[in-house]
Amino acid sequence: MFVTGINALTKDGKIVNADGSGNRVAAFCYGPKKVLAVVGVNKIVENVEDGFKRVMEVAAIKNIDRMNQKSIEMGKEPRQNINTIANKFTWVKADEKDRITIILVDEELGY
Repeated sequence: MFVTGINALTKDGKIVNADGSGNRVAAFCYGPKKVLAVVGVNKIVENVEDGFKRVMEVAAIKNIDRMNQKSIEMGKEPRQNINTIANKFTWVKADEKDRITIILVDEELGY
């Protein structure tokens, strides 16, 4: 089982994710027999286009800031940018029956 969060969930159940290295988006598509995604209500968007917009304008930006701040705290040069954080994407519109389970939490979780 692969346990993860997601970047955006459309009102009709489509999933939009971005990743830097591809490990998270790859696992969504192939590998684990079961995927469990815990999702805050702040990730809900109207449609796929809004999902990609949320990824690029909210999730990626906050993740860049978080990772660069961590680098600074560790005495390293901050190197993360939109091209290193959001360069591999998935858009899941359907999957095998019961493979992906989404737990929707009625609070804001992550970005």
